[in-house]
Amino acid sequence: MEPQTLAAAAAFDRAAASYDDEFESLPATRRLRRAIWDMYYKYFHPGDVLLELNCGTGTDAIKLASSGMHIVATDASAEMIAITKRKIYGTALHALITPMQVPFQRLRTLAGRRFDGAYSNFGGLNCTSRLELVASDLALLVKPGKFVVLCLLSDFSLWETTSFLLRGKWKQVFRRRQPLGVLADVKGEKVWVRYYSPAMIKKMFNPFFEVVEMRGLNIFSPPPSSHFAHRLLGKGVRLLESLDASLPENSRLNAWGDHVVYVLRRVGG
Repeated sequence: MEPQTLAAAAAFDRAAASYDDEFESLPATRRLRRAIWDMYYKYFHPGDVLLELNCGTGTDAIKLASSGMHIVATDASAEMIAITKRKIYGTALHALITPMQVPFQRLRTLAGRRFDGAYSNFGGLNCTSRLELVASDLALLVKPGKFVVLCLLSDFSLWETTSFLLRGKWKQVFRRRQPLGVLADVKGEKVWVRYYSPAMIKKMFNPFFEVVEMRGLNIFSPPPSSHFAHRLLGKGVRLLESLDASLPENSRLNAWGDHVVYVLRRVGG
């Protein structure tokens, strides 16, 4: 694994034990999960065999497997994979979910398998600086005409930028535009995070994939990590979340979400 991936794997190994309590349990996280699941169900169907990148503690894999889909759930973190295995052990989902410790750089070890789709949630792919290699590997694994759904941190967040401006943190305003990314602290580990624009995604996945849909998350509303904003705004957060949900699919504001969900179709034969 590249040093960047090793650092991320170590960080999420540390975060694994408390991940569900500190992140998955948040109402804002659950709302985002539901929005992303709606997009999954639009493009994935019962009986599909899907590849998941950065599966975390298995939340998405368990949801989709419960709907009759077969999931190969991969992650660079051994601890995240271990938790996923514990969650499904002794259940009917054990036959539908295959957890595997596979970092992004080793996706080609799955060559020979063909998937009906692939997905990655909550910015895991922002932890690689070689996203174009992930794209070419996915082209080997995903069947033509099938879809890849990727939720990535965007290179411009309206919420985050406004928050920095209001607090006078001028140096932080354009931190996501750093071409080599920035260092983020995850459980005491410094992890490089790179942010991507829609134009970059289209370029990196070309010519194997074409973007067919794009949806911004937390454009006007605070993301789950903004704990102070959620306490300060209280029920007012729901109004901001309704503004997010009301945006049409073709709105340019979708590119300004804290995360952006891209749906890409595998082209060619």
